[in-house]
Amino acid sequence: MQNENATVLTMRLLVVLAISGLLTVATPPAAVAAGPALADGALEVRTVVSGLTSPTTMAFLGPDDFLVLERVTGRVQRVVGGAVHSTALDLAVNFASERGLLGIALHPGFPATPKVYLFWTESSTGSDTGLVAGTPLLGNRVDAFVWDGASLTFDQSIIRLRAVQGDAGQPERGNNNGGVVRFGPDGKLYVFVGDVGRRGLLQNLACGPTNRYDCPPGAPVADDAFGGPMPDNAHLTGVVLRLNDDGSTPSDNPFFSAGAAMGGEVGANIQRVFSYGHRNSFGMDFDPATGALWLQENGDDSFSELNRVLPGMNGGWVQVMGPASRIGDYKAIETTAPPVGLQQDRWPPTDIADTPAEAMARLFMLPGAHYADPKLSWKYEVAAGGIGFVRGTGLGVEYDGALVMGGARDLLEEGHLFLVRLGADRLDVAVDDPRLADGVADNVAKWDITESESLRFGSGFGVVTDVRTGPDGDLYVVSLSHGAVYAIGQRFGPPPFTRTITGDHLGPVTVNAGESVLITTARVVGPVTVNTGGALTVVDSKITRGITADGPSFFSVCGTDVSGPAPAMALSITNAGAPVQIGDPAAGCAGNRFAGPVRVAGNRAVTFGANTVTHNATIEGNGPGSTVIKANDVFGTLACSGNNPAPTDAGQSNTAGAKTGQCTAL
Repeated sequence: MQNENATVLTMRLLVVLAISGLLTVATPPAAVAAGPALADGALEVRTVVSGLTSPTTMAFLGPDDFLVLERVTGRVQRVVGGAVHSTALDLAVNFASERGLLGIALHPGFPATPKVYLFWTESSTGSDTGLVAGTPLLGNRVDAFVWDGASLTFDQSIIRLRAVQGDAGQPERGNNNGGVVRFGPDGKLYVFVGDVGRRGLLQNLACGPTNRYDCPPGAPVADDAFGGPMPDNAHLTGVVLRLNDDGSTPSDNPFFSAGAAMGGEVGANIQRVFSYGHRNSFGMDFDPATGALWLQENGDDSFSELNRVLPGMNGGWVQVMGPASRIGDYKAIETTAPPVGLQQDRWPPTDIADTPAEAMARLFMLPGAHYADPKLSWKYEVAAGGIGFVRGTGLGVEYDGALVMGGARDLLEEGHLFLVRLGADRLDVAVDDPRLADGVADNVAKWDITESESLRFGSGFGVVTDVRTGPDGDLYVVSLSHGAVYAIGQRFGPPPFTRTITGDHLGPVTVNAGESVLITTARVVGPVTVNTGGALTVVDSKITRGITADGPSFFSVCGTDVSGPAPAMALSITNAGAPVQIGDPAAGCAGNRFAGPVRVAGNRAVTFGANTVTHNATIEGNGPGSTVIKANDVFGTLACSGNNPAPTDAGQSNTAGAKTGQCTAL
């Protein structure tokens, strides 16, 4: 894969040089507006489509062909080749607050079974409306539609859910609807609906919205004017539902027997529940390695969460947010951070328990239910948004199976992306920062990145409502606030050049972060130094005092003579994020001559081919991409160690005074 990438990289570079005439000093590029940026210089982001109206989620029909939902217009737009091709469906939606056209999932048998499932909020006015009161009580709905290759036609209603929050003495609201739908690897439809402001059994209030937890059977406090706290149709909220593709209930659901024992409407709803005790979420996805469900969850002012949701889980809301051991922080923040109230006056934050044991004792536990702490949480809310697992090696093998989480607000780094890796057993989060060893990022305020710096993957993406791996292996990010869909993929060529050096250059050359320097047909008398985040491309040149690069975002040297003042290195390239190319004639990159020692260490991927080295060449600790060492002539020792995977010679052996370690057989 890396050899193919190197070939594409080099050919693109040669085309740029030939066509663009970049053999003279380049003029500085025009200033561009700030936009999405990535922490890994080996990756790049491109805009797939823009000009959408509040896009929420997407589903691929095929390569470069997908459906994307617009929250406030109710339109399902088909995007082909980077442009809106047509409108497949236009629903009359209520888009007040967080309502609207929210979630999409294709049937697992698609296109043979051409069904498309949508989560949307119905307008009671017959047209799109932002009136909070303009939706039926059960206005959140999941429906199946049939795709005929051009448009969507209604097929059947799957389930109708609570939308109205008209509580006595409080303003009407339209938030905490959830709206995420996904088919699992088991072929079942998973639907997340938020708590919609309810305070009943599924919010761990066994007696309803009261600070009493030992009410006699059959004598709870009603949740609102429509009933509750039992989970009748108007109070089936704060849950992940697991359904068959026709909306019926699978008999292997975790509470199927418990619901059967209850009977009636409430029992039927309990049978549909996969997990409960959740506040709200904008993102869930299934681990491609294990099939386990992962769900991000939003707190009020405290404790954003990332959960691994097993069948029968009770997430703890409203009694617990974050780890149970941090109940004191939960109560302290929610009773002091304005506006105080957990949104609903019916159960104020002063009622939060004072100890973990007290909180656990209050949980409403259905038969077979279990409580689980989040796998990762943030002390103050960071407004987690859409999430998605990286599927495959399109971004590089090191990203396969990682989870990317966006922001539901753009107040942290103008729309953050966090990258979360899982441990070898896929049961927990793997962290590099020892401050996260307790599973909590102790940030100091809402939308603060403290203790999450090691998770930083991207910034400037706005409000992110969906993250999905596309058929091409790139990672697609839907930005509601930017009206755009972005794609993240590997960078196969250098960033646009900010400086070009040709002819004689007396003195050192320094490439700083954010710069991309091309040295071509030049003679540089002085060391070339590339600092972290800088990009260097050298073609057909001569450099007399060596090249040193540590942490470059891009590095390619072709057809160049490099000498180092003895005993200094002729070439030292370390910690490059992008694949390193040091000679590869098959890819159009001529071999180099190094008059001095060479060290290539700790880089993501390396191609080292057809080079002549007058001293020792040390190639160590590279990976997880491939390390290819082929057709080189090393006068000293060719030493290789710690490369993972082990290096190969691509069928072109090397000659050397001696070969050691992993290079012995090359």
